[in-house]
Amino acid sequence: MIVYDTKNRTEINLTSDGGLANLMPQWAPNGKVYFSYQRPIGSTTATYLINPDGSDKKKIFITPTFFYEDSYTFLYVIDYTKIYKTDIDSTINKFVCDLVQAISQNVAIQGFNPHTEELLVSFISSNKDSSNKVATYNIITNHVDSLLTAEEGYTFFQLKYSNDYSKIALIEHSDKDEYLSILENGVKKRIVRIPKSSPNIYFSFNPMQFSPDGKYIAYSKQVYNTGQWISWTEYLQVVNIATGEVQAIDQGFNPSWNPHP
Repeated sequence: MIVYDTKNRTEINLTSDGGLANLMPQWAPNGKVYFSYQRPIGSTTATYLINPDGSDKKKIFITPTFFYEDSYTFLYVIDYTKIYKTDIDSTINKFVCDLVQAISQNVAIQGFNPHTEELLVSFISSNKDSSNKVATYNIITNHVDSLLTAEEGYTFFQLKYSNDYSKIALIEHSDKDEYLSILENGVKKRIVRIPKSSPNIYFSFNPMQFSPDGKYIAYSKQVYNTGQWISWTEYLQVVNIATGEVQAIDQGFNPSWNPHP
């Protein structure tokens, strides 16, 4: 697993000791990296927190789902809806809530705002394969605040908070087109459109990411290749939120910006 410094064009191998990374690396708010790792290969998988230069590797016993801003306390999820709170040293382990019981509907957790203690959730439709409503759930007050309901014929996927939690990116899907859209201050703005006149191109289900300054979104699109076998290639793109200008980067997916470059 490699950390690449785009300024100095240098690479640091975080798994140079011969282990196997089993989880895409993620950035903690303080700029450290955490990932699931086997060392030696075949041993029990554990989660490690490490500086991006490869120093100060620390084993933690629970994989974080959402960090608080202190980069020490975090939430984790069991069985998709049961929320717990702990910290890197496991000094606490507190059950927070079960979303199915709290909201009495099927929801998918999409993000967490540590400043307001609100989970970003999407409501799952009756056929359990699409979402048509976005809301927040406050884990302290148990209050649900509806943010957006899908237009007729559209469903949502791929919700993502900006780094300052002021914006939400999402994909709107219908049989006629798809949009990468932004929700800010209760207003939805469509930025990138993929029409179904391009039947082999879709927005990817792999995660997208805001730039640290909130001006850009990195995302991937899938291009399906026809032939005897179905296959597809993912292409990484970056869009300017203000102008809608799209820049093609390379084949790839799962972009992750270092919050402290």
